[in-house]
Amino acid sequence: MRILGDSNITTATLTATNLDSAAFVNKLKTFQLVDKMITNANSTIIDLTYDPTEPPVNCVAICGSSLTATATISLSYSDTDISSPEATIALPTFSSLNQIFFLSSTLQKKYWRLTISDSSLSTIFIGYIYIGVYYQVPAVTFGHNAMLDIHSIPQQTETGQGYGSKRYNSMPLDFTTSGDLTEITNLFTIIQNKQNIDPVLITEYEESYDLALYRPKYGVFSKTSYPFPMQNTPKFYAISLSFEERF
Repeated sequence: MRILGDSNITTATLTATNLDSAAFVNKLKTFQLVDKMITNANSTIIDLTYDPTEPPVNCVAICGSSLTATATISLSYSDTDISSPEATIALPTFSSLNQIFFLSSTLQKKYWRLTISDSSLSTIFIGYIYIGVYYQVPAVTFGHNAMLDIHSIPQQTETGQGYGSKRYNSMPLDFTTSGDLTEITNLFTIIQNKQNIDPVLITEYEESYDLALYRPKYGVFSKTSYPFPMQNTPKFYAISLSFEERF
């Protein structure tokens, strides 16, 4: 399990192609997914520039987008000129709310570029971009509980006929993790900084996040326990968390 707990998108200077207004690209810095960047074509090039501080990056996520499984996405980076990048990586895509890509190593570069197109669409919308490093959950202990919450409003007539307003489904998650003091302190710092307002991204099984059942989840920690020493291994600490999806 991996947790993307803080994005460096807010410190980047952003530009993007195929927008009605250049300022619309800054919507990618807003974590409320309803405030989307919308293109006027089925492709866009998004450039991110970091100056003077180049943050570490080992993952990128495109959240709340309209992209489908036919989309093509590539990530380029450079320290000097993004038009002549050091490398360009073709990123795998899948049909889901959130697209997460893990890099093979952590990099610190001044220039980054996302090149996105989707032949099945006429326009593209994207809610938020995560770029930064992920927290590797050391171990998930017994009690991992993935659920499906149905938020529709059911009603019935006087004669017992059912009807109602179909709304969205979400996949909340309860789990307990354990690790040494440093690992759990790092996680607890993310929890305290984000609280139950700012979102994080969770991949339950990072090798299977292309499956709809285990889609990357965007949401908040709604409740956690305080880290406590484990009875049989007192140098390790456990913490229980409840995660709620946000859209």
